[in-house]
Amino acid sequence: MFLRFFFCLQFHYNSLECAASFIQSEVTQAVEQIMLGIGYFGGLVYLAAYVCLTKGWISGTGYTFHSISVLSCILIATSSGYSNAWPSALMNIVFIGIGATYLARKALRDAKRGQETLVDASTLEYKADANRLEAAA
Repeated sequence: MFLRFFFCLQFHYNSLECAASFIQSEVTQAVEQIMLGIGYFGGLVYLAAYVCLTKGWISGTGYTFHSISVLSCILIATSSGYSNAWPSALMNIVFIGIGATYLARKALRDAKRGQETLVDASTLEYKADANRLEAAA
């Protein structure tokens, strides 16, 4: 890499233009590698979620699996779109929509159901007749 840059500066008439071109190509190459890494990371995240689902560690109807699925699809769609792999990008966008819709509907259902009521145990009374209590003791 450095030798290519040095060669560029030594033998080209406009060394500033050559340096700018070299930097631009290196940045472009770095961005391509980052976007490829994002796609692979998204695939690995989904694979991990799927393994957890099949092992029974997480529920397929809970927030965890669907949130991870949406996140992984966002990563894969981003990488696919950057690489001009439009069928993959569009399918992942569809999966994002499905997952986000499920999460929103589940959140609304859970909000309508309300919070579970907690009871102070000190206010509970045991109601049984005295004969049964003596027989149990």
